[in-house]
Amino acid sequence: SFHRHHSRPVQNHLIYYLTQHHRKIPRSDRDITSFYIQKISRKEVKSLDEYISRNEHEEFRRRMESENKRLEDENKRQNRRIELLENNSKQLSALATSMEKLALSMESMAKEQEAQGERLEALEGRDGEKWRTVVSHIITAAASAVISYIFAQIGM
Repeated sequence: SFHRHHSRPVQNHLIYYLTQHHRKIPRSDRDITSFYIQKISRKEVKSLDEYISRNEHEEFRRRMESENKRLEDENKRQNRRIELLENNSKQLSALATSMEKLALSMESMAKEQEAQGERLEALEGRDGEKWRTVVSHIITAAASAVISYIFAQIGM
């Protein structure tokens, strides 16, 4: 009967207390405070026996802090892995770019080497042609001299 007659004033007092001191409650406790306010405002609480004790609340808070710490550590680990993957990706991209430049450079060098080969053949061909012309003139001169000698001997 105590709870029955006095539950409304106690609820009002708790709602007032929780709403007034809500900004002073640490962040992790605010969710619990909001839960209490919702529970009280929905009139689900009929007696003070239904509230959790301070020890239960502290245990819950410690577990939540522990879980938050674990999740924070996991996030840091995952962020580190992502950072390493991003660095590897950047290095692979730089390597691909370098390989592309190297391939273009090699292609340019092959074209230049082919052009130099053609020029070398032309130069060798020109020198060979000059040599053949000189030899041809020498042979023609020698043949002319021999034929002239023969004609001179015959008397022509």
